[in-house]
Amino acid sequence: MAELIDFAQTHNPETVFAWERARAQAAALGVARSQLYPTLAAVAISQTDRDDILIGNQFIHQTVQAFQVAFELNYTVFDFGARAGRIDAAKAQVLAANFAFNDTHRRVIYQVEKAYYELLNASGQVDSAQASLTNALTVQRDAEDRLKQGLAALPDVLEARSATAQAQYELQAVIGAKEIAGGNLATALGVSPTINIRVQSINDLLIPETIGGSIDQAINRAAAQRPDLLQQVAEVQSANSRIREARACLLSFFESQRCPPLLSR
Repeated sequence: MAELIDFAQTHNPETVFAWERARAQAAALGVARSQLYPTLAAVAISQTDRDDILIGNQFIHQTVQAFQVAFELNYTVFDFGARAGRIDAAKAQVLAANFAFNDTHRRVIYQVEKAYYELLNASGQVDSAQASLTNALTVQRDAEDRLKQGLAALPDVLEARSATAQAQYELQAVIGAKEIAGGNLATALGVSPTINIRVQSINDLLIPETIGGSIDQAINRAAAQRPDLLQQVAEVQSANSRIREARACLLSFFESQRCPPLLSR
């Protein structure tokens, strides 16, 4: 199962999307921090004039080239905390994206584990159904032999044949369930459902006798470590930072022209 989980984390498109989103949020944090630094604009203008000047009785061709360079430096000294609010909001969004990335891995791991054990369960049911069919065929042959020898009645043979047909139906049903479980596992891995995935036998698994910890400990651990809950906390922090940014924009007239509306976020 560990190999399947590692394969799913590498090939599942959900993990790739979550990773790219986290990288985009990290880049957005860099853009927000860049507003703390001054901006320098440079403009270079080049102009060439060609004129014919009359000197005496002749026109002399003259070429005059002019070149100008201009620099403009802008730096915001005080903005009532608008840039700090944007940076804090971007930091919280980075944390939220990272927690979302971890939560995506958690969901992928859960999907792989669920599909894996469903496949093992279906494989065990196939083995059981095959054993039941073998037993039904044995009983049917025995009933038919006893009927030939006059030791059994026809209803006994018909009952045995009915049990065999029921065992064959149950075998085909669990075979279909095994194929569905294999398709679900392939979907969780991010590969084609037509690929045949071989897993270890259910007899090779070690089932723990007890589960360590109590329910309260599991709940407290989930509240402290669940990435989806931590993501919601980071979203709240980001919202609070955007509120501070909006208030700073209201206090600063020159900065309010650059602050995007809060509702557009």
